[in-house]
Amino acid sequence: MIMNLKIDRNLRIPYYFQLYSSIAQKIDNNILNDGDKLPNEMELCKDFGISRITVRQAFKELETNGYIVRERGRGTFVRKKIETHSLQKVSSIVDELKKEGIKTKKKILENIVIFPDERIKKILELGSKEQIFFVKRLIYAYGSPLYITKAYFPYDLTGKISKKTLMDNSFTKIIT
Repeated sequence: MIMNLKIDRNLRIPYYFQLYSSIAQKIDNNILNDGDKLPNEMELCKDFGISRITVRQAFKELETNGYIVRERGRGTFVRKKIETHSLQKVSSIVDELKKEGIKTKKKILENIVIFPDERIKKILELGSKEQIFFVKRLIYAYGSPLYITKAYFPYDLTGKISKKTLMDNSFTKIIT
């Protein structure tokens, strides 16, 4: 199930993010299902020729985004439970870097109006005919790619957000 994933060493995208994206996509597409056990960190290191730190970073991102749950002594499992969090105290990595005086650059990879998949419909509590404004950005720091962010905005609430607004602000600033 997870073994047909590959790390493309020619991409400038960090290995942890490639692993994260591949696993998240398998969960979103119901290839991995709620309760499925994922291979342990050392198995993934061996299978993909990557470090344990890289696997841990990917698992941390998957856990943060609600894709998996890690149980000490038992393993790592797919979780499709959708959780929502208050945005009152949320700040983005971009905002934190700015506070530290580190300049970031953003590149818009996608900004389109689409019909969301079932997972996003549930999270945003959308009807079957409602659209979203989907944005995917690559964030650079120190001239190198740092991470890719995705945002899903209910189109009827936000409309299409201008490219200037997307370039000048973190997603956190846009929604608060």
